[in-house]
Amino acid sequence: MQPAPQHLIRDMRSGDLATVVAIERNAHISPWGRISFEESLNQGHICRCIWQHQALLAYSVVQRIEDELHILNVVVTPSEQGQGWAHVLMNDIFTVAQNDRVKTVFLDVRESNTKAQSLYKKWGFGLLAVRKQYYRAPVANERENALVFMRTL
Repeated sequence: MQPAPQHLIRDMRSGDLATVVAIERNAHISPWGRISFEESLNQGHICRCIWQHQALLAYSVVQRIEDELHILNVVVTPSEQGQGWAHVLMNDIFTVAQNDRVKTVFLDVRESNTKAQSLYKKWGFGLLAVRKQYYRAPVANERENALVFMRTL
């Protein structure tokens, strides 16, 4: 499905964080807190938001390290999932990568998050490694593997 054409992609601002954190809590098993987003903004990470009709629909957080990008967070508000917004974010990330002459893009994803894995595979990512027991699992005292994906540009 294609998202509606009337949307705005812009840098995340500190004034967006209350909404970002609320979306994060609804979208993730183990959500980032406000401090994590503040640190990303303060460290100069590439933090982008998609807005439509004054509503925040999706956001991404990407860390640049020399000629690499590491996608740290890609989130679409649950009510908007399946509408193509994650592809809009990925397109934005790869536009930045091309403009900055990035050579490699990395990301981690929960082993159970098959929807995200499917998205990343569509964008040309391949499995690089498995990080055993990397994520906190929804069940107390359990852990979940992270799959490390990579794409060379």
